Amino acid sequence: MSRTVTTRSLPTSRTTATRTHVVAVWNCTSSTCPGWTRMKAGGAEDHLTSKPCPLCSSPMAKDQREVPV
Repeated sequence: MSRTVTTRSLPTSRTTATRTHVVAVWNCTSSTCPGWTRMKAGGAEDHLTSKPCPLCSSPMAKDQREVPV
């Protein structure tokens, strides 16, 4: 008795170029917290040097992050 086995190949992963830009952010300084938020341009936060993280209450520091457009 013979039987036919049909196999399907998995689709290949395609890499697509994602457009990104750099934005000003607040990064949490705690090594265990992934928290970050965008800074509001021209907002009331411009004069601050630190603010509390909304997730863990550790201080946040100004930084930059590359994000998808």
